[in-house]
Amino acid sequence: MYWPIPILVPLLALASLPAEAGPWPREKGRLFGTLSKDGAQYSSLYLDVGVTARTSLTLEAGKDDAQGKALLFLRHALPLKGKTAAALEIGAGLEGAHPVLSAGFSIGRGVSFGKRSGWITAETRGFFDISGGIERATLSLTLGQHHSSRVLSIAQINSEASAAGISATLATTAVWEFKPGFHMELGAEVGTSAAPKAKLGIWFRF
Repeated sequence: MYWPIPILVPLLALASLPAEAGPWPREKGRLFGTLSKDGAQYSSLYLDVGVTARTSLTLEAGKDDAQGKALLFLRHALPLKGKTAAALEIGAGLEGAHPVLSAGFSIGRGVSFGKRSGWITAETRGFFDISGGIERATLSLTLGQHHSSRVLSIAQINSEASAAGISATLATTAVWEFKPGFHMELGAEVGTSAAPKAKLGIWFRF
């Protein structure tokens, strides 16, 4: 079994509202989602709903010209105190025609930048193709900061390791709340294995 750990250079750009839930559970009965377009080809849907006070259910789906994916994750927050949060997760779904299982761990902490609040998270996942063929590990580092009650910025480094090698991307995003419960997301991404691309998205919460 190929199981490397992605190695990242310690680079973070400034980016307390995460684009994804990370280790913090969604409030029971509340839903957060995003619809986004990455570059000219890839479209994605993200939905996260609070099932209990410490458990969330997440759907991650995406489609490009070649294939699509749909994965469900069950995330359970660990009973930590203070500003630090951590969670374990398991997942299953399809990547193209491949049935995939996943396991992951995330940890995060609220931080302050002077009078501004923010957060930092690290999340790692392993993916296993049940039918054989896809085995990989991912690591994401995220830093977020509120600039006002309606504007925040996010920076994220994503790394993936597989039998094909190690790749990494750096993404930066600005998010603006244009009406209560709805945000506009504008960003850009550069990586080691693909051309730079823009990102446009909508966040919503109920």
